[in-house]
Amino acid sequence: MDAAGVEYAARLQALQADKNLYNRLKYFIHDLAVFGKDEGARLRLLQDPTANFYMSSVYFSPEQASALLSFQGREGVTLEQALQSTIARKLQQARDGSTTSFELCTSHDLAPVLQDYFGVSKAVLVEAANKGLYNKFAKEQREEQRKKPGKEQRKKPGKGQKQRNPKE
Repeated sequence: MDAAGVEYAARLQALQADKNLYNRLKYFIHDLAVFGKDEGARLRLLQDPTANFYMSSVYFSPEQASALLSFQGREGVTLEQALQSTIARKLQQARDGSTTSFELCTSHDLAPVLQDYFGVSKAVLVEAANKGLYNKFAKEQREEQRKKPGKEQRKKPGKGQKQRNPKE
């Protein structure tokens, strides 16, 4: 392994040592990968439309998101540069006519870049999802959404109370 590879391995090991951040990174990548199939994942990713590359407070603090976007991969390119390059390549393919899709796909375009950058294989994502930690995270996020102001909760009528007709 060359010097750049050794440095990358050390950066990756330091990132993985922060279990909370690394688990959240796995949840984030998992949600990107299942965006089209999992409504909960989609809602979490779309919660903050201003977040860079979906890296919202659902998953990361602003400092963590910034650190992840600045993370240098094996080639010395930051994650943010790699994601921007992915977008540019997708646009160029659309201009050239080599693809008919102008949309950036979270599961086919973004998730693989993050998996590669942070050494997170599909097997690791499946393992994280099956250990219950991901389910606990998803449940906590659903509960947080319910608590947010402006999110009216429907109350069921109590015993002996009539269901209100919205047309009345």
